[in-house]
Amino acid sequence: MPSSNPIHSSVRRPFQASVAIIRNGEKYLAIKRSQTVRAPGKICFPGGGVEPGETIAAALVREMQEEIGVDVKPLHSVWVSQSVRGCELNWWLAEIVAGQQITPNHDEVESWQWMTCDEMLASPDLLDSNHEFFLALKRGEFSIPGLS
Repeated sequence: MPSSNPIHSSVRRPFQASVAIIRNGEKYLAIKRSQTVRAPGKICFPGGGVEPGETIAAALVREMQEEIGVDVKPLHSVWVSQSVRGCELNWWLAEIVAGQQITPNHDEVESWQWMTCDEMLASPDLLDSNHEFFLALKRGEFSIPGLS
């Protein structure tokens, strides 16, 4: 019997994606999307779609390997939202496994950098869903453990 919890279910629901919230102190790992993917040139957290038979956490691990060339440890779900295109976005706090270097796949990621919440919000190229994430965080709709 499949789990009724969408965070842990291995049953694919339409239009699901996982998003990695990776922090370094007060800064977040942000990518600039390549020109060959949806929303080219936008600044956002790394992430991507959940494939059939895949859990949200497994999709997060796979997407981080595909996009930025690192293994991550999913820590826990932080927030779930819906994009303007109807995609269920599952925002996960994750950490890069020690000793790895970020190596972007330039087919998907043009560049990456560490940015504060305010730096990301000030970017005119911030992806709408990431803007909503930070506004919801500031409104106190959810919290990120260890963030002051």
